[in-house]
Amino acid sequence: MDLRLLDTDQIGKKERFVRSWKKRRIKNYTKMNLQERQQEQEHDNRISYQRAQDRVTELKAFYTHLVTFLVINPFLIYINYVTYWGYQWFWFVLMGWGIGLTAHALTVFSFGSNWESRKIREIMEKEEEGELRIEDK
Repeated sequence: MDLRLLDTDQIGKKERFVRSWKKRRIKNYTKMNLQERQQEQEHDNRISYQRAQDRVTELKAFYTHLVTFLVINPFLIYINYVTYWGYQWFWFVLMGWGIGLTAHALTVFSFGSNWESRKIREIMEKEEEGELRIEDK
């Protein structure tokens, strides 16, 4: 329909309709964006909570391992002392378990999930800068 053929009153109605439609559209779009942002924030909060929960679980497992090491090994030393002190076998248990405990500590405190996420971020940043391509891996 050609606007030149309409009288001025009809043009005014059409313009008012278009303006109100645009306002409603913008309002709905803004509302939708707000809802999407809220959903993203909730998702980010759930992810952050899950990471914190995983970290607490890792720490709890390590400290349980450490307490078990500190309680059991003196008991094994006592058993070795009471039965036959001439051959001190408790050293093998102490060293083997100590190596395992050290590896567990390194995993939790330096090379754990924090290390993985830092490395992933580093690789993604290099990829964005064009220094690294997926095929290079």
